Amino acid sequence: DTSLQSGGFLRNKLDNGAFLIWKEATSFSTPANNAYTADQWRVGYNGTIGAFTVSRQAQTFGQTVIPGNPKFFLRWDHTSAGSGSTASYLYAVIENVETLAGLPFALSFWASADSSRSVGLSLIQEFGSGGSSAVTTTPLIGATASLTTTVQRFTAYGNVPSVTGLTAGTDHNL
Repeated sequence: DTSLQSGGFLRNKLDNGAFLIWKEATSFSTPANNAYTADQWRVGYNGTIGAFTVSRQAQTFGQTVIPGNPKFFLRWDHTSAGSGSTASYLYAVIENVETLAGLPFALSFWASADSSRSVGLSLIQEFGSGGSSAVTTTPLIGATASLTTTVQRFTAYGNVPSVTGLTAGTDHNL
């Protein structure tokens, strides 16, 4: 969840952070670049990605690790390597590039992997067609999550850059 401390309340800016809603399907085999999977969540990559599946998985009933007893989680199962690929990513789009502009942010999530892996985190302000160039921000704290086979909570903190002096085009987002 991406939250902003405001008036004593945390406001989540990401939709479907618990991966409850999957309107199109609950499993996607090597989806196209920038394709939606779980509602509001997309996969992206560069190069030739290889084979992978993104799917909805049920949490173990009665698990006690993640508070609130979430019902589902998203699994990205990469089964074969591609070529020329240097990055693959899961991302959500928040409409309006001005969202949180000039403010601090916190990104918290629970994750594990099949073996030790590092995951980089970033926030991108896309100014849309006809707008300024995109601005990528790496969190000041927690820019990398070191995943293990144990489910852990990760939190990254940073500041969303101001949009002062920049231009928003069509379809701008955070």
